[in-house]
Amino acid sequence: MILKSVRSRFSGLFVIAMALLSNMSAFDAYAQSDSHADRWSQWQAKTHLVISAGRANFPRIAAWMLNAVNDQFPDAEFSGEILFTGSGYGIELKNLQRGMAQVAIPTPSATPYMSYHGVGVFEQANPNVRGLFRIGQRDPITFAVPAEWGVNSVEELIKRKIPLKIATGHQDDDDTTGFLFEEVMKAYGVSLAEMRSWGAKIEPMRGPARRCEACSRERWIRSFTKPL
Repeated sequence: MILKSVRSRFSGLFVIAMALLSNMSAFDAYAQSDSHADRWSQWQAKTHLVISAGRANFPRIAAWMLNAVNDQFPDAEFSGEILFTGSGYGIELKNLQRGMAQVAIPTPSATPYMSYHGVGVFEQANPNVRGLFRIGQRDPITFAVPAEWGVNSVEELIKRKIPLKIATGHQDDDDTTGFLFEEVMKAYGVSLAEMRSWGAKIEPMRGPARRCEACSRERWIRSFTKPL
């Protein structure tokens, strides 16, 4: 079913990908043969960097970084991988702890701080984490509701105890959006359990586009880190 969906949307890419996969075993056999001992026999170079990059535009940033680093090395002495987790950014720092990656690109910028101190979505501190740089971007938590409600503040939503359906991130040990949403509501003096008690439903969803679509369909408030 997944392959059919990919084929219908990206038929050209699907054919190319399948062609590569179908020839991979033959390529590996050729690369490891005694008759082929040139520099491409092993695709991992002497220096190999793995970047854990979540989803959205973060894998693109990882690709730019790998290209920039590659320019600092002699030809064929550097290679890299982008670990596309498709996840909620806590996992990127955990991949550093597990030795699965050497660089992580998370959001928000407080995520490495939480990892370092073992707070928030991190149960264990990772004192070996170091920040390299921060890419400035307008990346607030945004709340949106249908205009016809006439609601102008979060306080008003709480006071009226509207039985909302709330589209936000997952409440797990990975999704920083879901974690931040819960913490923001605590700052307003209400827990998710209290909200559920007056009929609110917390609907975890990955990604801002899905949450915006849900908000436009029915009585939803949503929270996300990327303003749309």
